[in-house]
Amino acid sequence: MRETAQVVFFTILLTGSGITLANEESDQNYSDSLISTLEKMGASQSEIDSTPVAGVFEVTTSDGSIFYVTQDGKHVFTGELHSIDGRDSRNLTEERRYEDRRELLAQLPIDETPSFAPKKQTDHVVYVFTDVDCSYCRLLHRNIEGYKEAGIEIRYLAYPRAGVESETYINMVSAWCASDPKDALTNLKKGKRIKLEQCESAVPSHVELGKRFQITGTPSLVLESGQIIPGYVQPDRLKRALAQQQ
Repeated sequence: MRETAQVVFFTILLTGSGITLANEESDQNYSDSLISTLEKMGASQSEIDSTPVAGVFEVTTSDGSIFYVTQDGKHVFTGELHSIDGRDSRNLTEERRYEDRRELLAQLPIDETPSFAPKKQTDHVVYVFTDVDCSYCRLLHRNIEGYKEAGIEIRYLAYPRAGVESETYINMVSAWCASDPKDALTNLKKGKRIKLEQCESAVPSHVELGKRFQITGTPSLVLESGQIIPGYVQPDRLKRALAQQQ
């Protein structure tokens, strides 16, 4: 989580009784008008952070959307905030998205993400939002040995595109609940049937995480930097992309 000279990172919980600050000792560099503006917008469970622009705050909503609001709460705007220093340009909004993704992925229990790791050294870890009935997801899985040989560990996150009432969702819950989720997932991606299971699986939380990351299709690869690459990427190309980020 980012820190500044003054602690200006807040988590706001909009409840029936009003707004509660998760960090009440934080330096409150915002106005009641700003809070009122967020309430009127219905920005529940939003995070407020400072920006390099005086009097402008960054707001990240619970669904991962980012917008900006002035300190007095009178002006709200969306878009990408860039920092220009000579010939160098940084997309601060995109950097914030990357950071948010890294933090959320770091909180995931490893046993909730079926992992296909290299037998020897793991050079990179890539999270993949997957759907067992998605043709390109199946293609990616058929090449799982190629990723492992390239030193890439693939960790799967469930994202059944047909929704929570679909057969795909039921099958993916069964895979995550199986005694061997990796084997069950592999069989589903081969078009085979597996035993239906029920448990308190991680599938619902993965779906919510996908919404937070604004995933629109599968497979979607989340790199260590927080960058998302949509679609299937061959092992050698993925290895090159990861090397460029180091």
